[in-house]
Amino acid sequence: MRVRHAYSGFIYESMDDGNVSVKNPKTGEAGIFNRDAVWISGSLKYGDHHLIGHVGGKTAEGATSLGEFSNRRR
Repeated sequence: MRVRHAYSGFIYESMDDGNVSVKNPKTGEAGIFNRDAVWISGSLKYGDHHLIGHVGGKTAEGATSLGEFSNRRR
C-alpha cells in the first residue's frame, strides 16, 4: 500500500517485512518504522503514527473503521 499524507505530502509505503517506509519528497529524507510507529532507521525520525499503523496493517486485523459503531442497530 502506498499513501500520500494530505497535509505533509509525506509518502507512506508498506514494505515486505511488515515495516513502513516514510519519505519526505521535498527534502529527500526517509525513515523506516515498525507498524507501531517506532523509528527503526533513516534520517527521518517522525511521521503520522496513525497513518504508519494503517499502512503497516495494524488496523486491518479484524478491526473496522467504525469500531464498535459497526454493530449498532440502524
